[in-house]
Amino acid sequence: MRKNYLGIDIGGTNTRIVLLRGLRPQRVRALKFPTPRNCKAVETELLEKILHFTNGAKLSGIGVGIAGVVSQKKKKVEVAEHLPFLEGWDPVTFFNKAFHISIRIENDSRCFLHAEALWGSARGKRNVLGIAIGTGIGGAIMIDGKMYRGTHEIAGEVGDLVMEHGRTFEASAAKKAFARWGDRSDVIGRGIAGLISIIDPELIVLGGGAVAARKINLSAVRKAVGQFAVSREAAMTPIVFGKLGDAAQAIGAALLFAD
Repeated sequence: MRKNYLGIDIGGTNTRIVLLRGLRPQRVRALKFPTPRNCKAVETELLEKILHFTNGAKLSGIGVGIAGVVSQKKKKVEVAEHLPFLEGWDPVTFFNKAFHISIRIENDSRCFLHAEALWGSARGKRNVLGIAIGTGIGGAIMIDGKMYRGTHEIAGEVGDLVMEHGRTFEASAAKKAFARWGDRSDVIGRGIAGLISIIDPELIVLGGGAVAARKINLSAVRKAVGQFAVSREAAMTPIVFGKLGDAAQAIGAALLFAD
């Protein structure tokens, strides 16, 4: 009998929930709703939505992806620039008290790359950079098939890189930047060119709300990478869109149990 796993993606703008029946690739239906703007409201609405969405299904585990720095050591949200009211939140204790099952938590961008590595565009790859572009810009790094978190569990926070005119990568190319200045695909490409020099991945996967909304011109991204990459070989690094759409983070949260 297949086990059921719930995946939750708490994003800066929207929250998504998916229910996986087993951990093999499958067609997934996602429930999407605006992320509440205080911690108590997040907890209350999540419980209500989960009970309605699962319709009595027995759950074996809940995975939670959160936009911010998520400490695996402390089991809490350390930093959440777009969700400051969740800083210090302990989702493991909260969900365990409510459901009495196994709970796993992770940064949302790592959930995105985890999902794409198991089910999507990065399947079969070992060294991958994932970049999720939406309300903010987040990233995740996979080295030798394993997610790399770094000493302070902040590896992959590419949105904090300083770029043109002293602005960060996130300020230059996230959703608000598209609304203010139009197409930012060339800026994304320049940022990626610098990241290739540091990480040297075999593949780069782009995802997040901006990709789902078709705001990114992949040809323009590749052209900018070609202009600014350190070498011809680096400029040829494959860059692709994720295959799992804007539910990738929630799927990846559920797939935290696929180990």
